[in-house]
Amino acid sequence: MVPFAAPSEPEPTGTPPEFIITVKTCQVKEGETAEFTCQVTGEPTPDLTWYYNNQELEGTGRYTMVQRDQLQVLEVYDVVPVDGGEYQVTAKNPFGQATCGASLEVIGNCPGLEVNVLVLGGKLVCYC
Repeated sequence: MVPFAAPSEPEPTGTPPEFIITVKTCQVKEGETAEFTCQVTGEPTPDLTWYYNNQELEGTGRYTMVQRDQLQVLEVYDVVPVDGGEYQVTAKNPFGQATCGASLEVIGNCPGLEVNVLVLGGKLVCYC
């Protein structure tokens, strides 16, 4: 007698996420909009999570996550100096995950800047 074997389920098929276009470091002036753009592939379609300085971002307030054609875009509206830092995006599906990141540098508006500094044995660099 041959033991009964339950039919095996087919192995799931798919591919891990891969960034075809990675986000790029950008400089924007204070008050402008910063955009981080990427393109990711994977099957099934990966879920994306955006981070600012390792803190997960929500698509609310001055942050918007949108899709334009095949591109995923994080928009940061009305940028202020504290928005400067590291931005990352993680793409995840059941077959793996991938991450890429870039920096945002905010160029501040400095009308009437006054600086009084005493520097001993060091270097001071100021710019606006």
